Amino acid sequence: MSGYYVGDPCYVIEDARWSDITFTKEYIPRIHTGGDFEGLEPKDFCSALYHQFWLDTGKTEGRMENINVKWEQGGETFTVEVHDSPGGDATWEFPDLTDDLGRKVSLDVDAGLLAIVPLGACAVTNPEYYGAIFNHYPDLEVWVDGEYRVELNGVTNDDGCFECEECGDRVHMFDMMGDGVGPCCYEGEEE
Repeated sequence: MSGYYVGDPCYVIEDARWSDITFTKEYIPRIHTGGDFEGLEPKDFCSALYHQFWLDTGKTEGRMENINVKWEQGGETFTVEVHDSPGGDATWEFPDLTDDLGRKVSLDVDAGLLAIVPLGACAVTNPEYYGAIFNHYPDLEVWVDGEYRVELNGVTNDDGCFECEECGDRVHMFDMMGDGVGPCCYEGEEE
């Protein structure tokens, strides 16, 4: 099966293999300074993701971008490209973008991740119900220009940003001070 799913990987990875083993004694990511994961190979998706993140960056936490996880499904090994979803759980709407099935792109996020998953690595029969489908490898970028935005195939979604009513600067919804004013123009009450 060729093609790619774009969306939260939690919707297309088998539930029993998502994080079932992460917190059991079979695989606990015990990281030592200058050490490794004690030779244990991750057996669930979340462990594989954090293991690869640690191998790539040497960190156990932080923003994930372009983490390529090797994932076996149906006897084949695939590479899944994983990114943190800016701001965590959300729905990233792309009203000016359609996938290769002709549908407007809308990416729901539940696990706080966005990924490009080869269709052969999807454990569900209808991955198109959960995200976008593309025939060719898509281009996914998160935290565009350091802001809470997602870009897919050259189309940027920035629903989380608003224009400050005072100066017109772009301000993320988490930074708004109320009444449509951003921190750029907020004059706090004098004490």
